[in-house]
Amino acid sequence: MKNHSIREAARLVGISRSQFYEDYINVPGVLSVDRTNPKRPTISTTELLRVFGELKGETVSDHSQTSELDFLEEENKHLKSLIQSQSVRLSELKDSLTLERERSERYEARYFAQLEAKEATPSPSQTWIEKITKHLGSWALR
Repeated sequence: MKNHSIREAARLVGISRSQFYEDYINVPGVLSVDRTNPKRPTISTTELLRVFGELKGETVSDHSQTSELDFLEEENKHLKSLIQSQSVRLSELKDSLTLERERSERYEARYFAQLEAKEATPSPSQTWIEKITKHLGSWALR
């Protein structure tokens, strides 16, 4: 059968949660509580029926609300895990983008340095005046 939270079990038997703790949970041997998850102890429906005989607050809508709550809790866990994985992926993409920017800046700096060096060196083709001057200079030296 289904397990119920302490609050839900108290509602099903028609008493307050604090009274439920005082009279049934904190008294050893009266009611068996599943404490597998210490943060969320549960009580099975059969245990509630054994101790109380009948359940006052249980209706079809209670089951649908509980199952909807369980579904929403599972969906919430799933969405949190998706957010976590997307956050990790976003961080990886940011790191990758930073590396690519640095690489681009290095290439750009290298390109402009080469361009400036090319502009600073004289062109290998000489103007016609330079050719004549060179030719005459070498003829005059003979």
